[in-house]
Amino acid sequence: VVFDLVVGFVNKHNKMPTGKVLELELKKVQLPDDIRINATECIGECKSKSDLEHEYLVSETEKWCKDRAVYIAIMESIQIIDGKGDQTEEVIPEILQKALGVNFDPNIGHDYIDNSEDRFEFYNSKESRIPWDL
Repeated sequence: VVFDLVVGFVNKHNKMPTGKVLELELKKVQLPDDIRINATECIGECKSKSDLEHEYLVSETEKWCKDRAVYIAIMESIQIIDGKGDQTEEVIPEILQKALGVNFDPNIGHDYIDNSEDRFEFYNSKESRIPWDL
């Protein structure tokens, strides 16, 4: 079981999992109690003191957010179909499409060092402006 968890993680992330990651993945698998206890002990023996994999946490959090958005969209769609919502049934595909499009955008915020050239060009760009009488 532990080997399958390690292989699955390596295939997905191309890195070795930490002990905490293996524990989190083990919680997702349905196993008999005796096998779960043995697997937990095996993971405990192999565990290193390194931190959680950042990419793993981000991907799992993003997956949870997508699942939750789809659930909320489906519940909202059911309310619309039952006539309890204030919208018509034509908006259901749009609601579901919006929920399926949930993802994390890594390109938000400012990186003042890496994006300095882009910012300089933006600040110094000559744009045609509309004159005001103020």
